[in-house]
Amino acid sequence: SLHIIKTFKIASPGGWDYLEVGPMHDWLYVSHATQVNILNKNTGDSVGVIENTTGVHGIAFDVATGKGFTSNGRLNNVTVFDLKTNAVLSQIKTGENPDAIFYDDFSKKIITCNGGSNDLSIVDPVTEKVVATIAVGGKPETAVSNNAGKIFVNIEDKNKIVVVNITKNTVE
Repeated sequence: SLHIIKTFKIASPGGWDYLEVGPMHDWLYVSHATQVNILNKNTGDSVGVIENTTGVHGIAFDVATGKGFTSNGRLNNVTVFDLKTNAVLSQIKTGENPDAIFYDDFSKKIITCNGGSNDLSIVDPVTEKVVATIAVGGKPETAVSNNAGKIFVNIEDKNKIVVVNITKNTVE
């Protein structure tokens, strides 16, 4: 049977969204209104905060570059941070209201689903720049990769899945 084994309390106001276990240390990254709280995933102790992420939804990681990325829905951008220190490196303008965010192993890119502008932003984690914007014909809520060149995007307001060819940056 399933049961709760631990509860972590974070004492500050605001809403919550995605959480991710980081690729280094024993850290849990929790999106929390205007910041990302970083906890030790074993003890629940606070190990840091990434600030100025208003409307933060998700967190993604690129181990090769040693960078993390947050999708900041109300700022229409992505915050880039150092995985070792959690120091903010830059902010990258994206489409409107970036929600889900993930690292695609195949293309080696960070991808945001922008619900306000009905598109995806494709970010190069090395240069920290948007290298493509792909219109998907509706509100992309989340997406997954098949790790072979295709991104499957849930178009929330159209009740359909769109397939994106990430090598051509086109909708199939």
